[in-house]
Amino acid sequence: MSAHDDGDGADEVAEFAALLRALKERTARSYGPPARRLGMNTSTLNGALP
Repeated sequence: MSAHDDGDGADEVAEFAALLRALKERTARSYGPPARRLGMNTSTLNGALP
C-alpha cells in the first residue's frame, strides 16, 4: 500500500482513469473498444471515469 492509499483502492482507480483518459485523447478513439473488452457498456465506462 502506498503512503497515499487509504486501503480502498481509490488511488488505483483514479490513476487508471487518468491513464485511460490520456490514451483516449492521444489516440482520438472512443471508450467503445475497451468497454467491450471489459464486458461493460460504453456509457458505463465513460460515466465511471472522473
